[in-house]
Amino acid sequence: MIATIVFFPLYFLNFEMHPIVKHTLHLGSNLCFTCILMGSFILLYQSGFSKVLSFFTPLGKMSLTSYMMQSILGSFIYYGYGLGLYQFTGASICACMGILLRLVQWLFCKWWLGSHKQGPLERIWHKLTWI
Repeated sequence: MIATIVFFPLYFLNFEMHPIVKHTLHLGSNLCFTCILMGSFILLYQSGFSKVLSFFTPLGKMSLTSYMMQSILGSFIYYGYGLGLYQFTGASICACMGILLRLVQWLFCKWWLGSHKQGPLERIWHKLTWI
């Protein structure tokens, strides 16, 4: 609630001011919005939507692997050193491809977690942490 109350004045302050102050207010509004999103997910989870949110569990357990895989595949699909599809795709097709990529990642994560405790990059990170 506090983040929601603080967010709106910070977000809508757009009058002329020093760029550093304006940037600081922008960072503050971003932080407040992040707190609003986190609080919303926590409230959703606690109010009985845990079954719906459990759909995302495989992606959460393999978040580092998913992030890296998305970055590698996405850059290969769109940038010139790969397929270079940035020249041919608009926003709608990009959004559909993003949803399709996320679904493929979810299927991979679900398959991987069927026989492993955590993702491959999470395992490496865990080993490096406890050296």
